[in-house]
Amino acid sequence: PSQIDYQIITQSDLIILNGGASEKWIFEILQNNENHAKVLNLSEVLKNQNRLIQNDNSFDEHTWLSVKNAEICANAIYEKLCEFVPSNRQKYSENFNLYREQLENLDSTFYSLVSSSDSKILLFADRFPFAYFAKDYSLECYSLSDICSENFDVTQNQINFLAQKLNETNLNSLIILDQSTKDNARKIILQAEKPRCDIF
Repeated sequence: PSQIDYQIITQSDLIILNGGASEKWIFEILQNNENHAKVLNLSEVLKNQNRLIQNDNSFDEHTWLSVKNAEICANAIYEKLCEFVPSNRQKYSENFNLYREQLENLDSTFYSLVSSSDSKILLFADRFPFAYFAKDYSLECYSLSDICSENFDVTQNQINFLAQKLNETNLNSLIILDQSTKDNARKIILQAEKPRCDIF
């Protein structure tokens, strides 16, 4: 964290965070200074509604990639803001209701797309941060790594596994994340002997 980050956190009245391991430094700053800011930990909100996906001793931090989680978190933020500034409740309510409607429309669109699709299987030649999204819409997903760190090692066995899945499922596409290279996807396509496979 930068000095500016430190100043913002120590001078804030309300801190809203995801609550995962990547934000541990925020908790450390709060513990080491006299600021008594209120903290809204969205992972705790989701945990209370059984919406967290556990990974060993932690949880998958990509909670925002679920539209359903986004609505739950937005509601928690709305309620907390109303506690802080009750005079703005009407404006907060209008904004929240508008955002909730947009999320519900998006959820409906995703559901329709998945329901009308010939396949519910997705292959990721990359990391996989979409566990919540996949769970919400009952998608079957396979990836090179469940670890979402940008630096992950890919073995030949993993390449072979996805190549086999590519052939078994008769899919003609692989998915990679934004800003990722296509190197691993090309290796999978070569191993599967499917030169016409697309990379998205």
